[in-house]
Amino acid sequence: MTQDRRLNLSQAQQACDPSEYRVWIDATVPNNFPLPLSSELSTYLYTPDCTSRYESADTWFLSWAANDLLYSGFIDGTVDHTSSSSGAANPGLDTTTGHTIIIGSNLLNLTIISLDVCTSNTGPYTDRYPSANFHYNGVWYQSTYGLSENDAPCGNWCVQGLLISFRYSLYQGHSWYDYNLHPKNHTDNLFNQSSSNRQKIKYGALYFVDFDRKINNGRAQNGYVYLIGHGSNSSVPVESWNEVNQIYLCHI
Repeated sequence: MTQDRRLNLSQAQQACDPSEYRVWIDATVPNNFPLPLSSELSTYLYTPDCTSRYESADTWFLSWAANDLLYSGFIDGTVDHTSSSSGAANPGLDTTTGHTIIIGSNLLNLTIISLDVCTSNTGPYTDRYPSANFHYNGVWYQSTYGLSENDAPCGNWCVQGLLISFRYSLYQGHSWYDYNLHPKNHTDNLFNQSSSNRQKIKYGALYFVDFDRKINNGRAQNGYVYLIGHGSNSSVPVESWNEVNQIYLCHI
């Protein structure tokens, strides 16, 4: 039976200390606003301090699997006594990606189980970041891409590298296969793009458009899974892990 992960106001307030949340009720919209107020979402509960009690890590991309569990990687922090770090001091060093299984229907009272980390090399970059994350038909898929640091205006890992590879696990994240654990150069990546200077990268970072459990239950309309990618067609792009000139769409 599918778990209902929506909380009512009373459930959320019971899970958090009053100092840890803010509530907005009976929101108003500007005149001539093109969309009607939701008939289902009448209250907004903002819980940054309450939800942050879980773990200290980032880069969570959850996939809702057919077995009703949530699967996600994580980096740059510690979850359930397992630590992961994506950055390196120099190119050609090993970094790690953590993996978790998340259990529960109450978003403010979940059980997060950390699995082993996957170690891979940054190749010509100084960071190897996870992105696309998807659990389908018992197989867990995850992509990684390269990043590098410089003194560009974005101020934080401003050089977008290429999508290096997809890895997959047949064993619920306890072991992984990745055909490209150690990229040799800037052209050694899944789409054979070149990015020594981050020019014209079409698929730098990919993200699945996850239609929750429907696709895992065989109810997809056309048999495809869809992804979006960070990219640019400019020779002088604004392109990093959090900013791009273009968004590209694809399906497999």
